[in-house]
Amino acid sequence: MSFSEIKKKFSIEKNIINKDTQINYLEKKNFQGGDLCFWGYDKIYEKYFIKLKKNKIHLCEIGILEGDKLFMLNHYFNNINLYGYDIDISKFKYNNDKKLMGNIKELKICNSINKEEVSNIKHNFDIIIDDGDHN
Repeated sequence: MSFSEIKKKFSIEKNIINKDTQINYLEKKNFQGGDLCFWGYDKIYEKYFIKLKKNKIHLCEIGILEGDKLFMLNHYFNNINLYGYDIDISKFKYNNDKKLMGNIKELKICNSINKEEVSNIKHNFDIIIDDGDHN
């Protein structure tokens, strides 16, 4: 399936924004899944990902928020291992999906110069999507 077909099949364009984030985007800066659904990144992602679609992929997204992009990527790729990281995973809404929930982790963030304390990411990835804090 293409991203357009996934959005249509799961009505993502209609319900991707959580009710408490429907307030003015410029104020909230919390547009869930916006890069795939509203800003046209689905066409950019598809341009590069189409070549990898049938490969075994290890993909990491940093900044998962509710997890909608991971959900879409899970349906896009044929053989994918997903890993999602965020500083707060309490908003992740796919807790009942064992494949999505299995590799969701909170990042340890601190101001220490001890690099061992800065991150708990311990995998190698084919694709890394950094959608963390844009400030």
